[in-house]
Amino acid sequence: MNYLEIKSERQFKDATGFGKNDFNTLLSDFENTFLEEYGQSYEEYIEKSVVNPPKLKTLGEALFFILFQKKNGLLWGTLGLVFGMSGSTAHDKFKVFSDLLELTLEKKKMMPKRKFEDVEEFESHVKGAKELIFDGFENEAERPQDYESQKVKYSGKLGTHSDIALLLSDKKKWIYYVSMLYDGSNVDIGILKKEFLPGLYWFTKFKVLFDLGFQGVDKLYKFKELIIGEKKKRKSKKN
Repeated sequence: MNYLEIKSERQFKDATGFGKNDFNTLLSDFENTFLEEYGQSYEEYIEKSVVNPPKLKTLGEALFFILFQKKNGLLWGTLGLVFGMSGSTAHDKFKVFSDLLELTLEKKKMMPKRKFEDVEEFESHVKGAKELIFDGFENEAERPQDYESQKVKYSGKLGTHSDIALLLSDKKKWIYYVSMLYDGSNVDIGILKKEFLPGLYWFTKFKVLFDLGFQGVDKLYKFKELIIGEKKKRKSKKN
């Protein structure tokens, strides 16, 4: 897939989550990080060190590859098919360039937190947010070989094997926090309890929004304001 051939701004955002201008800005930082880490440009690296023609010929292609996978969450074999490489190569390339992207975002101070040591660190990190939105998200995972691993990896919600994590954002889509991955058999409220120990005053200064996956959160935490989704009543003759 040649990202330079994508003419539609909408299609580019659908593929990567970024508009073209934002992508190009990030690409410039991505290239600078590679130069700082390796002491040479990506093109110089390929010319000096790569024997066979690379699957990702430029850092632009590499960044598009990474963002495309992060946006769409394909299985490695499917990702490789889209980009003309094997599934194992797709996995290896994703790991290498994801690390480079993470380092780039850390230098720009744009990486979401993965853990909070205490309430004070949490409040400092999200200060200025008028309201916070918690959500769980799942990505399909390859089916494990042994039965016990299959059971803990299986998500009843998706009906397949998956990884699940918590995400904390606001209505402006700024991402403050992404938890570590959990097996698909976990539920949103269960992960929240593991990541934010109940009994502490995490949310007493914030308006927080939750969906139905967090039923019972009002009994575990105190909030400045809490909004939680309600289950639709089933239609019947009396309703």
